[in-house]
Amino acid sequence: VAATNSNLPAMIQAGSFREDLYHRLSTLCIEVPPLRERMEDLEVIVEQQQEILAGQGHTLQLSKTDWNTLKTFDWPGNVRQLIKLLQRKVVFEESIATLMTEEGLDSGQNAPTGDAHFPNNIKQCPTMDELKTAYAIHVWQLSDKNVAAAARTLDVQTNTLRYNYLKEVLDGK
Repeated sequence: VAATNSNLPAMIQAGSFREDLYHRLSTLCIEVPPLRERMEDLEVIVEQQQEILAGQGHTLQLSKTDWNTLKTFDWPGNVRQLIKLLQRKVVFEESIATLMTEEGLDSGQNAPTGDAHFPNNIKQCPTMDELKTAYAIHVWQLSDKNVAAAARTLDVQTNTLRYNYLKEVLDGK
């Protein structure tokens, strides 16, 4: 079994890959499109990883914001990158967006405008409620998880922030 992301026929033409080796390896070829081209597989892969982690005694819980972040990312590292990120989520107990930022993954890959916060596919666009919730969580995290400080920054009542935007995160603590 061999795998590559290189275009072997083009490499043969360029003289950088042996044609006889290619013919030995190409008895049965299976092309697997990158994850970004088969986003419908995302949920299945995450569920499988949840089962694997559960078997190791870990719990992987994803918020709506986490799911939205996963669905809008371009996944240049494909499934391996997704699995690594999910494993890091279990260990560090941070949001997917935070982990991606720490890894330098939100560098504009999602949007031609250069803004990593905007998806480049209409089907991946979050709702306004999801955006508000994600932003509220982000401000709360920047405020060292201080609800009152985040509420002041957002110019909303503390109870509004707590019950309308942070409920899912605070209940999960």
